[in-house]
Amino acid sequence: MTELTLIMAAVIFVACTVETFSGFAGAMVAITLGAHFYPIERLVPVYVVINLLMNSYLVLRHRGHVEWGLLLKQVLPFMCVGLIVGLWLFPYLEELPLKKILGGLIVVFAGARLLRTIKPAKTSRSNFPLWLSAIWQFLAGVCQAIYATGGPLLVYSLSRRSLVKSAFRATLCTVWGSMNTVLIAAFAINERLDYSALKFTAWLLPALPVGIVLGEWMHGRVSEKQFQLVILLLLLVAGSTLII
Repeated sequence: MTELTLIMAAVIFVACTVETFSGFAGAMVAITLGAHFYPIERLVPVYVVINLLMNSYLVLRHRGHVEWGLLLKQVLPFMCVGLIVGLWLFPYLEELPLKKILGGLIVVFAGARLLRTIKPAKTSRSNFPLWLSAIWQFLAGVCQAIYATGGPLLVYSLSRRSLVKSAFRATLCTVWGSMNTVLIAAFAINERLDYSALKFTAWLLPALPVGIVLGEWMHGRVSEKQFQLVILLLLLVAGSTLII
């Protein structure tokens, strides 16, 4: 087992803990931290496989909390269109500085969420109109295809809905499971998910159950605000180092 494998296993452990706890942000942690050690275009297929296994478990265990109406009538249709567009766009983006673009997106998201967490704004809590939610969810699908990190945009599109923590987590996990099933098929077809990627994934798998166990334990015991502050600060620092 190489030093790189140990480092990436630690990254996957943190990512799985974060996503099991909150239902999102695991991909942001995995890709943002992992991009310092492993190329994004090779890391995304590896993480998507691990993420699918994690979310399959979480959805089966917490399926009673999933908001199926919201999921099937709104979120999945718009995100699927975005996912298809993102997969089509990816070959044309390979020459772009993907690490710097990802770093910029993470800094903007983490900075905005950090400010909102520390000092909540007094804004209207009425739901976004359908067309605006559709735009954010479409863009979330695009980001999911390119970076496996559609979470920030999807979370924003759902931010004004009165979802309890358990329903929010279960619904998001179902989204990622559905999206990543499609991505795995696409990565297998375009050979981004080859034998080498699967072998590397297998080496990282032991970090998955440990992260799930810790995330489940924390979900019912740790303050969500305090946990989010730590993760957002981590993302802010990691995203900044990708830009530099």
